[in-house]
Formats: sequence, C-alpha cells, structure tokens
Amino acid sequence: MAQRSTNTRAAVALCPGSSSLSSLALEPAGEEKPSDQRRGAAEQRGPTLTSPGNTLVVHDLPSALCERDWTRMTMCNTRYRRRMQRAVLAMLAVVLAAAAPAGAVLLQGGAHPCARPCAPGGRPLTCRYDFIVENYHSMSKACYGCPWNATDCARPDCIAADGVSRALVVINRMMPGPSLQVCLGDRLEVTVHNHMPEQSTSVHWHGIQQRGTPYMDGVPFVTQCPVQPHSSFRYSFRADTPGTHFWHSHTGCQRADGAVGLLTVRVPKVLDPHGALYDADLPEHGLLVWDWTHTPAASKFLAHHHAGDDNKADSVLINGKGVSRVFHSADGAVTTTTPREVFNVKQGLRYRFRLVNAGFLNCPLELSVDNHTLLVIASDGADVKPVRVDSLVSYAGERWDVVVEANQPVGRYWMRLHGLLDCGPRRAHEAAVLQYEGADPTAEPAGPPPSYDTHPGLSGLQVNPLNRGSADPDTITVAELQSLPSALLPSPPEDPALRPEADVQLFVSYDFYAVDNPHIHRAGLYGIAQVPASPHRVFTPQLNHISLSLPAFPLLSGRALLDSNSPHSRALCNETSLRDEGRDCSRDYCECTHVVRVPLGGVLEIVLVDQGVRYDANHPFHLHGHAFRVVAMERLGQSTTVGEVQRLDADGLIARNLVDPPTKDTVTVPDGGYTVLRVHADNPGYWLFHCHIEFHVELGMALVVKVGEHEDMPPVPRGFPQCGDWSSNSWLGDAYVDQGVDVADADALTGGNHIARVLGAQPPKQPPLPPTSTATSSTSEAATTEDATAAEMVTTAIPQDATTELLVLQDAKQGTMMGDKYLYDSATVRAEAVADEDPATSQTDSTDVELSSSAPSTPSPAPSAVPSTAPSTAPKATRAPAGTLSEFIMRVASSSSSSSSSRRRQPERQWPGPGPETRTVWVLSDPARPDLRYNVLIEPAPAPAAPQRGPRTAASTATRPEALAAAAAAPVGPRTPWWPPLLWTLVCMTMALA
Repeated sequence: MAQRSTNTRAAVALCPGSSSLSSLALEPAGEEKPSDQRRGAAEQRGPTLTSPGNTLVVHDLPSALCERDWTRMTMCNTRYRRRMQRAVLAMLAVVLAAAAPAGAVLLQGGAHPCARPCAPGGRPLTCRYDFIVENYHSMSKACYGCPWNATDCARPDCIAADGVSRALVVINRMMPGPSLQVCLGDRLEVTVHNHMPEQSTSVHWHGIQQRGTPYMDGVPFVTQCPVQPHSSFRYSFRADTPGTHFWHSHTGCQRADGAVGLLTVRVPKVLDPHGALYDADLPEHGLLVWDWTHTPAASKFLAHHHAGDDNKADSVLINGKGVSRVFHSADGAVTTTTPREVFNVKQGLRYRFRLVNAGFLNCPLELSVDNHTLLVIASDGADVKPVRVDSLVSYAGERWDVVVEANQPVGRYWMRLHGLLDCGPRRAHEAAVLQYEGADPTAEPAGPPPSYDTHPGLSGLQVNPLNRGSADPDTITVAELQSLPSALLPSPPEDPALRPEADVQLFVSYDFYAVDNPHIHRAGLYGIAQVPASPHRVFTPQLNHISLSLPAFPLLSGRALLDSNSPHSRALCNETSLRDEGRDCSRDYCECTHVVRVPLGGVLEIVLVDQGVRYDANHPFHLHGHAFRVVAMERLGQSTTVGEVQRLDADGLIARNLVDPPTKDTVTVPDGGYTVLRVHADNPGYWLFHCHIEFHVELGMALVVKVGEHEDMPPVPRGFPQCGDWSSNSWLGDAYVDQGVDVADADALTGGNHIARVLGAQPPKQPPLPPTSTATSSTSEAATTEDATAAEMVTTAIPQDATTELLVLQDAKQGTMMGDKYLYDSATVRAEAVADEDPATSQTDSTDVELSSSAPSTPSPAPSAVPSTAPSTAPKATRAPAGTLSEFIMRVASSSSSSSSSRRRQPERQWPGPGPETRTVWVLSDPARPDLRYNVLIEPAPAPAAPQRGPRTAASTATRPEALAAAAAAPVGPRTPWWPPLLWTLVCMTMALA
C-alpha cells in the first residue's frame, strides 16, 4: 500500500505551477516576521502558508485589514472573500497533495524541496522520505513496449536494467533508488517500510559518520535490529558529512539486487575550496555504477559456495542502465537494445561529476571519457589537491568527484567503464553518452563503439590503479594524493590522527585460507581436502584468521548484555584472546565476535596486509563512523607476510605521510602489499570495519571497532527495537522444564501431553511422588516396561480429510548436543496404520480430565491408570535419547465428516467429556526415524454456536458461560458516523464564502 506523505513541503512541490498555490508563499518552519512586515506582505501576496513541523498554518486575514470607511466596505468585503477563497482552495490542494502516494511526492530526485542550491547562512531543513522496500522484477509489465519503444523504458515503475529479466530488491520500484540531495546541516528522516514478505532489511548511509546518532548507522546486529517484514524503521540523523555518498541495504545481498541510491551533501559553492574549478554541479550528473549479474545475488552466492558456480559479473550498470541483451524482431531483420544513460552538457562549461561505485563483487571499474580528461578534486567526500588524469579506477564503496570540461566540438562522446578482475572472464563493461547541447541525439557517438578491448588503462595517467605501487610512473596511488582542509576534519597540523606515534597499532592481515569452514565445507563429509580442487574447493577470506560472527542482538543497543562477565561478553574475541585460549586459528576455523577496543579520543593505526598468496585479488575496506588518513601504501611483490611488513616497520622502512595525507573512509590494498591508516577515534560506539565485497563480508571478513566505554556512548533511544535469542521453555507451563528437565524427559513423566496442556486439553500434571507413594507405584509398573513405552508412541494414520499445520520447535540444548548431526526434516509426515485396538486395553492417564469442544470444561476425577495386560499390536519404536530430538508438533483439526472416516484408528489415550465430542492427543513416531517424534493433537471442529476459546491464561483455563453471556450482553459503544464532521466543514466553508 502506498504510504501517504507527511511532508507538506513535498506536497506543495507537487504543483508548483498550480493556480491555486500561485499566491501562496512557503516559509521556513518556525520563521516569523514582524507583524507590520507580515501584514504588508499579506496585503501584497494574499494568504501565506507556513509549515512548522508537520502542520500547515494559513495566516488568517482579519477584518481589521479592511478600511473602516463605510463607503469602501463593499470593495473590502469583495477583496476579503477572494482572499478567503484562495486560502480555502490552497488548503484543499495541499490536502489532496498530501493524500497522494509518497513515491510521487517525495522520492523523485530533484523534485524534492531539499534538492536546492545551498546558500551561505541558509536555514537547515528537515528532509523527509519514505522508502518502500519490495521484491520486484526487471523488464516487468510496467515496461510495456520497452525496448522497442524507448519512451516505454522511462515509464514509472519500469526497470529495464540491461534488458535481462530477473528478480530485484528495490526501493519505491526504482533502480537505483531515490537520489537524496541535501545541504550540509539538513536533517534527514527516512522511514523504511519493509514490504518484502520473507526478508528483513536495513539501510546504511555510506559516508555519513553518524556523530551523536550511532543507532542510525544501519548495520544489523551492530547498531540495530534488522527491519522485519511488514514493519518499518525511521532513520533520523544530521547530514554533517559533506560530499558524495550513497545509501544501500546492509542486509544480505540486497545491495547487489538494486537496493542502492545516491546521497549527496552539498556545501555553498562559495565555501567549496574547488568552487572555482567548475561551473555546474547538477544532481543529474551523478554516476552510480556497479557490477551486475543475471541471477539474484543470493542465488549466485549459494551456487558459488555450495555448487561449484563462479562469482563473476555478467555486465555493468550506470545509474541502473546498461546494454547486455540484444532484442531481435520477429523476422530477425531489426535489432535493438535497452537505452544507455545520457549526460547532457553545454559547450564551454565545466561540470562536476560524482562517481559512486556500489559494486558487490571483486570488480574494480576504470572510468574514462573519450577526448576528455578528468580533473580529480575529491574522494569519499574529502577534498584533495586537483590532479588531472586520463582515467581513474574505483573500488566497491569508493566515491570520486571529477570535473569534466566540455571543450570539444559539439557532438556525442563515450564515457567508458571497463571491468577488471572478476569482470574480466565475461568481459563486463558499459558505456554512457556525454551529449553536447545541439548534438543530434540519434547520432552514434564519436570513436570506436564500446568494447571490452577498448579501455583507458592501455595508456595515459591513471589514479588509484589496481595492484600498483608508488614506483609506477604512469599511476598515482591514493597515498600519493594530498588533502585539503575541509569542513569534515581540521587542517593536517591540528589533526590528532597525524601524531608521530599512534596510541593503538593493529596489524590486520588477510588472505583466502584452506580451512574447513562449516558454512561451506563439512569436515569428514565434504571437507576442503575431500572435494575436487576446482570448482568445489572454496577458500575462506578472514581477517587475522578470524571470521566475524555477530550475536543475536545489536552490540550497541544491547551493550548491557555484554557487561558483568556475561556469556555474551565471553563470546567477544580477538587475535590475542584466542591465542591465550590455546587455539591455533591458522590451522582450525575460528569464528567469533571479533572486537578491537580503542580508547575514546585515541589514535588507532591500522596496518592492512594483503598476503596475496591465493589469487590476484583486491579488497576494498570501509570503516563506519569515522574517516581515516591514508598515510602509506605500497606493493612489495606477488605475495608477502605480516612478519615481513612488521620488520619493515620496525626498521623504519615504511614512510608515512603525516603532513597532508588524503582523507577517506574506503580504501584498497595492493595484492602482496600493505596500506597504513590513521583514525582519530572520537566517535564513541561500535563500528564495523569490513571488506566491501559482498561475498567476502557475508563469510565474516570483518571486525568491529569499539570506541570508548559503554558510558561514553549515547543512551539507547526510548522504545528502540530489541531482538535476540529466546530459548526459554517456560511458556509450556511445565514444572519439569522449568526445573531444567529436558522436554523429552518431561514427556516421559507426563505421558507426552504437555502440548495438549498448552492447547487447553488438560491441566498441568503434578511432579511424581516418592517411590513409596501408592499413586506412583500404580503408574510406574507400566511405565517401566518396554511395551508400555512403545504404547505411548503409537503409530497411526492421519485422516485424509484433516487439515494440518506444522510448527517446528528446536531447543537450544538440542542444537548444541546434536551439532553437525542436527537434521531438518520435511514437513510431510508419513505414519503407518496400526490394527484396531480394543478400547478396554487402552491405557489412560490418572490425571486426564474431561474436555468438550462445545460445553464448559472443569477438572473432574478420571479413572486411574490400569496396566495393560494384552499384548500391544502397535509396532514398537525406539525412543531417541533425551535432548536429541528434532521435534515437530502437528495440530490436526478434523472436519465434521472426519469422525466417520474408516481410516481413523482407536486412540491410545482418550479423555471423555460431558459433550458428544471428544479431543484426542496422538503421540506418533516414525520407525524409520527413531530420532524424531510427532505429537499430534486431533480436535473436532467446534459446533457453530460454540464460543471460541481465547488464549490460555490463569483465569481462562476453563470456559465460563456466565462470563461469556455477560460479555455478549454488554453494550457496545456507538460508532461515530463519518458524515457530521464533513457536514459541519461544508457549512463553515459556506458561511465563510457568503
């Protein structure tokens, strides 16, 4: 369902040319003018509309505005009525606009009122958006005749992508999602509505440091609980980090499936140190690029890690557009493709382009523009000294700002993207068009057509190259760039991160390791040494031989669970703690909550070492909550070791730039080399540091940086969502479970009827008496025999006309004891029929009670248990040991005709009721699977007039007809009709216009 807009500014923006709003002025919230100025303005413009918060206020026009001269009263009344009419019409227009779908109001890029020129001293705005997360599809019916009719490809809700039809995860049925264009200091309020039926989600604001609002960072189980299906979460934070950023889902592989969009925080051009280098900075000149696959990313991830498929990209998208599939006409004489992205420029002007790499595979992208150069002015939102190059390479998570001067003859030119590494096998590449004003839009751009063999890396100067060192004269590494002072960080001499010595130094080495990762390889079954080397042998990427495993609750908002030496606190680890425990993670697989502690205000130096033993790969790393200085970067060879880098550092052979190193939040490391980062840890909280390749971080190639102590962190917002494990069995109402007895043991003592008690079939049983009790001795005789145990677990057939509902329960203790042997079974129950039994030989429980589906039930004495003397005709089943059961609980609600079914067998246990119908509990077992047990509750359909039983509570274990009668006789409050308020509104409007 479309969400209604609560942003009145956006509603006004719907119809800027509307005659009903032409006389209204939208004033900033909370701004008041002097009464004289306001009165004069009202007389000149008519009624004014203000927007304090979410409310609309129309300034009334009092009769005092009119002259008190009786000779001019008629003219004044006429003018007053006209102004009132305009005010009423304006109010109606605003109300109608507010009722429109939010996607049409708030989320169309530059249509949002916050996408405005940023002026010095301008008032910050509160920018509200609604994100509707949905499962969707490319080349859907919304595309009509696309690509044969190019205009159909631009229809609302049409996502053409590269022409290949596939499933998506998108925001507001747009790919990329809404482009958020705001000014520095604005407040963003984004309400994320999860309309996916099965997946949770979250949104990370990549590049926003969330100072003071760490709970809005959007990382599940680090800063928040994931947003569950059919629920919503509002992100609210200040846009205090200027520059080019983007937002994306931080759950699973949703970013790769389209849940991504631009986020630009601009500063006034006069305050931009590079403002004189460009003439235009347009929202439509953003380039959001990423590698693309023709199957959903989660399917590709599973196929790669479990079924020997590859991890290579099929194509590349620019702002969600690309060309991969060629469409043929029916006769094959005509071909066409989906449209490419086009950027319009005017000759003689200089344009600022903002490049964002949202890739999810190991696929760096080279950018170049035919016949043009690129002037690099910023990276990751931080300004650098301008560098003119022919091409640049971007890695997943990086952002680059470049200036392109339209100094060529009027025409159309190719903007080329060339995929590297994992984009190579399928030759993934893409191109957009730089189109000059006045050029023929149907003409083919100059130069060779897009091809994987035509790319800029063959010649010219390149910035941020792939796996190159400082010795290459044709490249400029990130560490060789120089920063400029910005609004984000102080000037280099004042930056604490550039102290001669860091407070904490952390060496982080990584590679792909041959370990039996149980998520991929099961030792003894299909271990990494057991399967063929290619393509089924998958190596695990780890940081310091540790895979990150997050808890079931957010570290930040659930930090109280980490105090007082709790089990959760003991689950935290790092390289030192694991070594102290005697674990050799270089040989065995290690997985835990990898946390590195840094004191608040301290300086952390991270030395990233890419060992480069396996594959010629590359890993971009992103730090949440902070920016860092890139003080050194070098490639040592095809491979290296952390010991070699430590020796170089000890000998003073790693030269650090502590004067003006560039500021970034995402950086790469040369394969077989190192990158040294400096972080001023002044933002308290738990912050993720991870490889930005989705397939790697999903396997745990990450760690968490804890900045400060818990008391330094902002308090948890009131009502903040909570999540976590739940392993209590107290809801069963069973004293045995509460005392720590396993469910299976409790069943043995209670006859397996604890499920029936939950559903109201019988009250809880009392604990067994000492052996001297006669009651115990009368029932233990049968319970101690194997025949009686088998009789408790009768195998029967479920009636064909019964409907079933399965609920899978797993005890935490069961999962721990079973380990790798824990089995998940099909919901299909295959039970064998048994011979008819004599009711006289059926054993009943001494505490069974009468129960009727149509009459009130009260506990009443029942016959004592009688040991069975006849041999049992049911097949015997071996009972699985306690704590090793994967238990299925099946409710079977039979129809009224099922009572006469010939296939129903005599139950082993039956409780008579005062009414004509009874309820029966069947305890089933499968001889082929002795480790499983099925508890089946069969209950007849209630009579039409029978009252429906509510949830079981202490006061509702039995039906009380007098209470039901009183409730039925209770008066129901009258419903307020809808028409009186509308009628009074019309009357008031008529009187006002009279």
